[in-house]
Amino acid sequence: MAGDPQRRATSSCREAPSAAAAAAASAAQPSDPDLAQSLLSGRKLTAVAHQLWSSVVRRGDTVVDATCGNGHDALAMAALALSLAPTAGDAESAREEVRGRVVAMDIQEEAVRRTNQRLAAGLSEQQMARVHTICGCHSTLLHHVAPDSARLVAFNLGYLPHADRHPSVATPSPPTALPVLTTRPSSTVAALAAAVTATAVGGVISVMAYVGHTGGREEYDAVLNVAASLPTDSWVCWEHRSINRPLSPRLVVMRRTQ
Repeated sequence: MAGDPQRRATSSCREAPSAAAAAAASAAQPSDPDLAQSLLSGRKLTAVAHQLWSSVVRRGDTVVDATCGNGHDALAMAALALSLAPTAGDAESAREEVRGRVVAMDIQEEAVRRTNQRLAAGLSEQQMARVHTICGCHSTLLHHVAPDSARLVAFNLGYLPHADRHPSVATPSPPTALPVLTTRPSSTVAALAAAVTATAVGGVISVMAYVGHTGGREEYDAVLNVAASLPTDSWVCWEHRSINRPLSPRLVVMRRTQ
Protein backbone atom coordinates (compact mmCIF):
# COMPACT_ATOMS: atom_id res chain seq x y z
CA MET A 1 0.00 0.00 0.00
CA ALA A 2 1.21 3.51 -0.74
CA GLY A 3 1.22 6.04 2.06
CA ASP A 4 -0.51 9.44 1.93
CA PRO A 5 0.78 12.74 3.41
CA GLN A 6 1.01 13.05 7.17
CA ARG A 7 -1.83 14.71 9.05
CA ARG A 8 -2.00 16.13 12.51
CA ALA A 9 -5.17 16.38 14.58
CA THR A 10 -6.47 19.93 14.39
CA SER A 11 -10.11 19.59 15.42
CA SER A 12 -11.46 21.96 18.06
CA CYS A 13 -11.28 20.43 21.55
CA ARG A 14 -12.45 21.14 25.05
CA GLU A 15 -10.12 22.01 27.91
CA ALA A 16 -11.56 19.36 30.22
CA PRO A 17 -11.87 15.69 29.23
CA SER A 18 -15.43 14.73 28.33
CA ALA A 19 -17.55 11.91 29.68
CA ALA A 20 -16.32 9.79 26.77
CA ALA A 21 -12.71 10.11 27.93
CA ALA A 22 -13.67 9.38 31.52
CA ALA A 23 -15.56 6.28 30.41
CA ALA A 24 -12.64 5.14 28.27
CA ALA A 25 -10.22 5.62 31.15
CA SER A 26 -12.47 3.71 33.52
CA ALA A 27 -12.94 0.85 31.08
CA ALA A 28 -9.25 0.74 30.21
CA GLN A 29 -7.93 0.53 33.79
CA PRO A 30 -9.31 -2.64 35.39
CA SER A 31 -7.57 -4.76 38.00
CA ASP A 32 -5.89 -8.02 37.11
CA PRO A 33 -8.85 -10.04 38.47
CA ASP A 34 -11.04 -8.19 35.96
CA LEU A 35 -8.78 -9.34 33.14
CA ALA A 36 -9.02 -12.92 34.34
CA GLN A 37 -12.79 -12.60 34.59
CA SER A 38 -12.96 -11.31 31.02
CA LEU A 39 -11.00 -14.29 29.78
CA LEU A 40 -13.26 -16.70 31.64
CA SER A 41 -16.57 -15.03 30.80
CA GLY A 42 -16.11 -14.81 27.04
CA ARG A 43 -16.27 -11.03 26.76
CA LYS A 44 -15.54 -9.44 23.40
CA LEU A 45 -11.91 -9.86 22.51
CA THR A 46 -11.51 -6.10 22.01
CA ALA A 47 -12.38 -5.61 25.69
CA VAL A 48 -9.81 -8.25 26.64
CA ALA A 49 -7.21 -6.43 24.53
CA HIS A 50 -8.00 -3.09 26.19
CA GLN A 51 -7.62 -4.63 29.63
CA LEU A 52 -4.33 -6.18 28.63
CA TRP A 53 -3.10 -2.78 27.45
CA SER A 54 -3.96 -1.27 30.82
CA SER A 55 -1.47 -3.59 32.52
CA VAL A 56 1.29 -2.50 30.13
CA VAL A 57 0.84 1.19 29.30
CA ARG A 58 1.97 3.78 31.83
CA ARG A 59 1.27 7.48 32.03
CA GLY A 60 3.60 9.35 29.72
CA ASP A 61 4.22 6.43 27.35
CA THR A 62 4.24 6.50 23.56
CA VAL A 63 1.47 4.35 22.09
CA VAL A 64 0.62 3.60 18.47
CA ASP A 65 -2.68 2.66 16.86
CA ALA A 66 -1.44 1.41 13.50
CA THR A 67 -4.94 0.88 12.05
CA CYS A 68 -7.05 3.50 13.79
CA GLY A 69 -10.37 2.81 12.02
CA ASN A 70 -13.16 4.51 13.94
CA GLY A 71 -10.90 5.68 16.77
CA HIS A 72 -12.14 3.47 19.61
CA ASP A 73 -8.74 1.89 20.26
CA ALA A 74 -6.93 5.21 19.94
CA LEU A 75 -9.20 6.77 22.57
CA ALA A 76 -8.61 3.85 24.94
CA MET A 77 -4.85 4.25 24.44
CA ALA A 78 -5.04 7.99 25.04
CA ALA A 79 -6.88 7.43 28.31
CA LEU A 80 -3.94 5.32 29.48
CA ALA A 81 -0.96 7.26 28.13
CA LEU A 82 -1.93 10.94 28.18
CA SER A 83 -1.98 12.24 31.72
CA LEU A 84 -1.59 15.60 33.36
CA ALA A 85 1.55 16.01 35.46
CA PRO A 86 2.99 19.04 37.28
CA THR A 87 6.04 20.65 35.70
CA ALA A 88 9.24 21.20 37.64
CA GLY A 89 9.50 24.47 39.54
CA ASP A 90 8.25 26.16 42.67
CA ALA A 91 4.65 25.90 43.75
CA GLU A 92 3.70 29.31 42.39
CA SER A 93 5.03 28.70 38.89
CA ALA A 94 4.17 25.03 38.65
CA ARG A 95 1.54 24.16 36.07
CA GLU A 96 0.19 20.96 34.63
CA GLU A 97 1.25 19.59 31.29
CA VAL A 98 0.35 16.48 29.36
CA ARG A 99 2.92 13.73 29.14
CA GLY A 100 2.84 10.88 26.65
CA ARG A 101 2.21 10.59 22.92
CA VAL A 102 -0.44 8.90 20.80
CA VAL A 103 0.20 8.08 17.14
CA ALA A 104 -2.88 6.97 15.20
CA MET A 105 -2.61 6.03 11.54
CA ASP A 106 -4.75 4.56 8.79
CA ILE A 107 -4.47 4.43 5.02
CA GLN A 108 -8.07 5.59 4.61
CA GLU A 109 -8.87 9.29 4.90
CA GLU A 110 -12.33 8.46 6.24
CA ALA A 111 -10.80 6.47 9.09
CA VAL A 112 -8.47 9.35 9.99
CA ARG A 113 -11.42 11.75 9.92
CA ARG A 114 -13.49 9.53 12.22
CA THR A 115 -10.57 9.08 14.60
CA ASN A 116 -9.93 12.82 14.77
CA GLN A 117 -13.59 13.41 15.49
CA ARG A 118 -13.76 10.81 18.25
CA LEU A 119 -10.55 11.96 19.92
CA ALA A 120 -11.52 15.63 19.74
CA ALA A 121 -14.80 14.80 21.47
CA GLY A 122 -13.11 12.75 24.18
CA LEU A 123 -9.87 14.58 25.00
CA SER A 124 -8.85 17.98 26.27
CA GLU A 125 -7.04 20.51 24.10
CA GLN A 126 -3.81 19.78 25.96
CA GLN A 127 -4.19 16.06 25.34
CA MET A 128 -5.00 16.56 21.67
CA ALA A 129 -1.72 18.43 21.30
CA ARG A 130 0.00 15.11 22.09
CA VAL A 131 -1.97 13.19 19.43
CA HIS A 132 -0.62 12.73 15.92
CA THR A 133 -2.98 11.32 13.29
CA ILE A 134 -1.47 10.14 10.03
CA CYS A 135 -3.09 9.15 6.76
CA GLY A 136 -0.73 6.47 5.49
CA CYS A 137 0.02 2.77 5.35
CA HIS A 138 0.83 1.04 8.63
CA SER A 139 4.02 -0.28 7.04
CA THR A 140 5.43 3.29 7.26
CA LEU A 141 5.23 3.24 11.06
CA LEU A 142 8.93 3.93 11.56
CA HIS A 143 8.58 7.20 9.65
CA HIS A 144 6.64 8.49 12.64
CA VAL A 145 7.89 6.53 15.67
CA ALA A 146 11.49 6.19 16.84
CA PRO A 147 13.03 2.75 17.42
CA ASP A 148 12.67 1.34 20.96
CA SER A 149 10.20 4.07 21.95
CA ALA A 150 6.68 2.60 21.91
CA ARG A 151 5.11 0.92 24.91
CA LEU A 152 2.21 -0.37 22.81
CA VAL A 153 1.71 -0.87 19.08
CA ALA A 154 -1.78 -2.13 18.27
CA PHE A 155 -3.26 -3.46 15.05
CA ASN A 156 -6.92 -4.16 14.36
CA LEU A 157 -6.77 -5.87 10.98
CA GLY A 158 -9.45 -6.44 8.37
CA TYR A 159 -11.61 -3.61 7.06
CA LEU A 160 -13.00 -0.32 8.33
CA PRO A 161 -16.42 -0.94 9.94
CA HIS A 162 -19.23 0.88 8.13
CA ALA A 163 -16.91 1.74 5.24
CA ASP A 164 -18.20 2.39 1.74
CA ARG A 165 -18.82 -1.01 0.19
CA HIS A 166 -16.97 -0.50 -3.07
CA PRO A 167 -13.43 -1.24 -4.25
CA SER A 168 -10.71 1.31 -3.57
CA VAL A 169 -7.90 2.27 -5.92
CA ALA A 170 -5.58 1.05 -3.17
CA THR A 171 -7.09 -2.43 -3.52
CA PRO A 172 -6.89 -3.52 -7.16
CA SER A 173 -8.60 -6.87 -6.55
CA PRO A 174 -11.86 -7.79 -8.34
CA PRO A 175 -14.99 -6.43 -6.59
CA THR A 176 -16.25 -9.97 -5.98
CA ALA A 177 -13.07 -10.86 -4.07
CA LEU A 178 -12.73 -7.85 -1.75
CA PRO A 179 -15.71 -5.47 -1.72
CA VAL A 180 -14.03 -3.14 0.78
CA LEU A 181 -10.51 -1.95 1.46
CA THR A 182 -8.77 -4.43 3.76
CA THR A 183 -5.34 -4.82 5.25
CA ARG A 184 -3.10 -7.23 3.32
CA PRO A 185 -0.54 -9.84 4.47
CA SER A 186 2.39 -8.20 2.68
CA SER A 187 1.95 -4.73 4.15
CA THR A 188 0.94 -6.13 7.54
CA VAL A 189 4.13 -8.22 7.74
CA ALA A 190 6.14 -5.11 6.88
CA ALA A 191 4.23 -3.15 9.53
CA LEU A 192 4.89 -5.83 12.15
CA ALA A 193 8.60 -5.76 11.34
CA ALA A 194 8.51 -2.00 11.90
CA ALA A 195 6.58 -2.49 15.14
CA VAL A 196 9.20 -4.94 16.41
CA THR A 197 11.83 -2.25 15.89
CA ALA A 198 9.66 0.48 17.44
CA THR A 199 8.66 -1.44 20.58
CA ALA A 200 10.53 -0.62 23.78
CA VAL A 201 11.66 -3.21 26.31
CA GLY A 202 8.58 -4.16 28.32
CA GLY A 203 6.32 -3.05 25.49
CA VAL A 204 3.69 -5.02 23.62
CA ILE A 205 2.53 -5.53 20.05
CA SER A 206 -1.19 -6.34 20.05
CA VAL A 207 -2.79 -7.74 16.89
CA MET A 208 -6.51 -8.38 16.43
CA ALA A 209 -6.87 -10.63 13.39
CA TYR A 210 -9.98 -11.84 11.58
CA VAL A 211 -10.40 -14.97 9.47
CA GLY A 212 -13.98 -14.63 8.25
CA HIS A 213 -13.34 -12.44 5.20
CA THR A 214 -11.48 -13.16 1.98
CA GLY A 215 -7.75 -13.02 2.64
CA GLY A 216 -8.23 -12.86 6.41
CA ARG A 217 -6.91 -16.31 7.20
CA GLU A 218 -3.82 -15.76 5.08
CA GLU A 219 -3.14 -12.53 6.95
CA TYR A 220 -3.69 -14.24 10.30
CA ASP A 221 -1.24 -16.99 9.33
CA ALA A 222 1.29 -14.32 8.34
CA VAL A 223 0.92 -12.69 11.78
CA LEU A 224 1.53 -16.05 13.48
CA ASN A 225 4.63 -16.58 11.35
CA VAL A 226 6.03 -13.22 12.47
CA ALA A 227 5.33 -14.03 16.13
CA ALA A 228 6.86 -17.50 15.83
CA SER A 229 10.02 -16.07 14.28
CA LEU A 230 10.83 -13.70 17.15
CA PRO A 231 13.77 -14.73 19.37
CA THR A 232 12.69 -16.48 22.56
CA ASP A 233 15.33 -14.75 24.67
CA SER A 234 13.78 -11.32 24.10
CA TRP A 235 10.14 -11.90 23.13
CA VAL A 236 7.20 -13.80 24.62
CA CYS A 237 4.28 -14.40 22.24
CA TRP A 238 0.84 -15.89 22.76
CA GLU A 239 -2.61 -16.08 21.20
CA HIS A 240 -6.14 -15.92 22.58
CA ARG A 241 -9.11 -17.23 20.58
CA SER A 242 -12.34 -19.17 20.95
CA ILE A 243 -11.76 -22.76 19.84
CA ASN A 244 -15.44 -23.63 19.37
CA ARG A 245 -16.10 -20.48 17.31
CA PRO A 246 -13.81 -20.99 14.33
CA LEU A 247 -14.57 -17.66 12.64
CA SER A 248 -14.19 -15.53 15.76
CA PRO A 249 -11.40 -12.92 16.02
CA ARG A 250 -7.96 -13.90 17.30
CA LEU A 251 -5.79 -11.80 19.59
CA VAL A 252 -2.05 -12.27 19.05
CA VAL A 253 0.25 -10.61 21.58
CA MET A 254 4.02 -10.17 21.36
CA ARG A 255 5.82 -8.78 24.41
CA ARG A 256 9.43 -7.62 24.36
CA THR A 257 11.21 -8.76 27.49
CA GLN A 258 14.71 -7.41 26.84
